[in-house]
Amino acid sequence: MRRLRSGAHAVRYSDCRRLRMYSKGMPTVAVLPFVVDGNDPAQDDFARGLTGEVSAYLSTFPDMHTLAISDPAAKLAPRNQPRQSNATYLLEGDVAKADGKTRISARLSNGGTGESLWSDQYDFEGSDRLGMQGETARKIYGALGGPFGRIAKAEMEKAWRKPDSDLTEVDYSFRVQSLYTTETHEGLAHLRQVAEKGLARFPDSPALKLHMANALLLEQTDLGPFPDCHEKFALAWKYASEADKSKSKSRSVERFDHEVMAKLYALHAGDFDRSVEEAEAAIEIARNDAVIRASLSTFLSSAGRIDQAIEWASEALRQDHSAAFARFLKPVLAADLYFAGRNDEALENMRGNEMVMPDVAAAIDIRLGRVEEARSLIADWLKIGPFSITTELCWAIKEPMKSANLDDLRKAGLPEK
Repeated sequence: MRRLRSGAHAVRYSDCRRLRMYSKGMPTVAVLPFVVDGNDPAQDDFARGLTGEVSAYLSTFPDMHTLAISDPAAKLAPRNQPRQSNATYLLEGDVAKADGKTRISARLSNGGTGESLWSDQYDFEGSDRLGMQGETARKIYGALGGPFGRIAKAEMEKAWRKPDSDLTEVDYSFRVQSLYTTETHEGLAHLRQVAEKGLARFPDSPALKLHMANALLLEQTDLGPFPDCHEKFALAWKYASEADKSKSKSRSVERFDHEVMAKLYALHAGDFDRSVEEAEAAIEIARNDAVIRASLSTFLSSAGRIDQAIEWASEALRQDHSAAFARFLKPVLAADLYFAGRNDEALENMRGNEMVMPDVAAAIDIRLGRVEEARSLIADWLKIGPFSITTELCWAIKEPMKSANLDDLRKAGLPEK
């Protein structure tokens, strides 16, 4: 398997002009040194460590480049920083301490216009310097990084403002990415239409082929499953296999490739071991992304790697994440706990979000003797679509877990066909 390790790109301020040479259309965020309020040498050291920690966290997001500006001269001409760094975005912040409390402020701005895009502040008590640095870095990553963080959102908005004639391959990818929060057949159809338009102009694009494959998968995993699942999995496999063979993939596309192939090796090829390898390769590249980690944990549990699946889903909950996906993370952990036989914990994590995974929620209820609740869930689910034991066969789950799960669903009232 191909493995990549990531770290912050710390360079001298005078070297920033070279950024454009390797950006390849992806955004670059320059992390400026956090500024200390006062002349305390200990706080200066704390601020330097904080700058490094934030840079390191952001650098694990493969959809952008991170530049840690370490040259002290960077603080001397703030108005010239956007032009000199050539960065798409600037992240700066302050550290203030008073009466045993520490306040850390952070701000993101557009590197070209100076427009403020995001800001927040974090208050701490005590003297755990490493703890404060780590928690601040996690919170900033949670707000800015990831496929649906503030930086990705800004890039999506920028892509939609461009005239179609000026769109690059990366622009089309950001346009498609903006449509992933749509949870309807019509929305996913629109997503595929945008990807197809991009492929018409960039037919060799591995990213757009992966988006086509992923959209076909989401139709089944998020809205289904439906009777045509295996046909859709085969078509998704075709797109993803073509992308997988491409030798010109960025770190971002490499991660996306591993993520999609992890799903397809299980759902289409029935190769659980290879599915796990691909999932681990994806997380190696994007280890701080909660949504990717959680979504892939379900494929670990389906492959029988239940303890590892629970560890991943639990870690995703500990990481800061997009509010849009908060209701998704606990049900994922509940599903992993269900396969582990930890049904009381599974019920607690599923509570309030049953219709995110109604089949799993009903199966948990059956295991706990809550037959009436399980049958009510299945009845509500059947109002949405023609789900059945036959459609549940779409899911790739190792035996004997699969047979036990189907038995639970039969007891919950799910029809055979």
